[in-house]
Amino acid sequence: VSEIGPETKNIILQASCFDGPTIRRATKLLGHRTDASDIYQHNIDPNLADLALGRSIHLLKEMTGPVRVVQKIDFYPEKKIAKQIKLDLAQANSLLGVELSRDKIIQILQSLDFVVQKSNSGGKSIVVLAPTRRLDVVMPEDLIEEIGRIYGYKKIPAKMPYINLALPEINQQAAYKNQVRRSLINWGFNETINYVFTDKSSSLALPLQNPIAKDKICLRMNLIPGLAQNIKNNLKYFSAIRLFEIGRIWCQNLNQNKQLIIHEKESLAGVLLSSDGKEPFFLLKGFVENLIQSFGISDIWFDDALAKDESAFLENDFNVRALAQIKIGDRLLGYCGELRDFAGSIAVGFELDLDVLTQETISERMYEPLAKYPSSVRDLAILAPPETKVGQVLAEINESNVLELVDVDLFDLYQGEELDDKKNLAFHLIFQSSKKTLTDREVDIFMAKIIKNLQEKGWEIRR
Repeated sequence: VSEIGPETKNIILQASCFDGPTIRRATKLLGHRTDASDIYQHNIDPNLADLALGRSIHLLKEMTGPVRVVQKIDFYPEKKIAKQIKLDLAQANSLLGVELSRDKIIQILQSLDFVVQKSNSGGKSIVVLAPTRRLDVVMPEDLIEEIGRIYGYKKIPAKMPYINLALPEINQQAAYKNQVRRSLINWGFNETINYVFTDKSSSLALPLQNPIAKDKICLRMNLIPGLAQNIKNNLKYFSAIRLFEIGRIWCQNLNQNKQLIIHEKESLAGVLLSSDGKEPFFLLKGFVENLIQSFGISDIWFDDALAKDESAFLENDFNVRALAQIKIGDRLLGYCGELRDFAGSIAVGFELDLDVLTQETISERMYEPLAKYPSSVRDLAILAPPETKVGQVLAEINESNVLELVDVDLFDLYQGEELDDKKNLAFHLIFQSSKKTLTDREVDIFMAKIIKNLQEKGWEIRR
């Protein structure tokens, strides 16, 4: 325009349209933004270029007088054609919530410059050609929106939606995790979340080929190291700490072809630092037993016999001389023991395989009515060698085949110099019958049978 003067006789008018995404990518790549790029990067109808050029010539004639077009150049290699959209009339009425006739729908669409073609579907649907300038109309729902807009949304009657009510599917894994959280929080534990990446020096871990940081070069293979570090970081602030974490760990195993494979699984771990003078291991052991029993599992026992590969794997985190396996029947569930590197205090921890725990969970419980007759409780104390396990004593008591013995609980464990290198184990024995009230004489007979069985094992009964 700045080059046009009174003597100008020939001018060139240009109406351009370019591919919007291409212009936008080039502008961003080159970092060069202009008024032209802002205009051309928007998606507009290229068929409007010829219309805009004709309108410009018409305005030019009105303002300047006679104008003659000498030459018209049209470079349009890929002409944009109208998009065909098949509209199901029943679907349109269903979405709108009103019954419109076929003729009414066609009338509304034609009033918006849509071309309606016949369909071979027996009048159940129509084929619509959307104007190329309507870039917002690409699917049947867009046509239905246009029909509703012109018909009038106020004319559509308000109706409650028809919904099939059904119980939502329960994510059982998430439900089990929430159950674990509720139990541990009720027992005074606090949940923590640590990074899955760790320093190789902190534990046995899987090295990463592309670590995100110098101190995050491995994937963790257990949760205990992170929780142990949490305790150490808080020792100067708290004397009693209870923490737990539910998270993912990575393990490596050999497949059938002796190839090393890595798999991911869910794990649960907890740590405890006690200041009330109680033995922290037995306190934590009680928490673990109650947690597992809350899932309907009763066949829980602790085994201190560790394989060499297990000891090598766990010795980085646990004191292997104070470490036990947690088992459900013959299946390994996890570990529980005293943590290493806590000078001046004793910290204990446990780690369970959540996949095993959920697989062993008994979801359906059997109802057992309350006992009609009272129970009778007797105490039994024995002296045994220090290596004797509580589980061994419980097994011998249960092998006495006293059907009226319904429960046995260990309530005291003592070792001292006055016991001559032995330890004292004290139990509550609960007897109960479902048919009658047991007399003292009957309970004495049961006790005598149990005591005889224990004495045959060489254990001394304390009177």
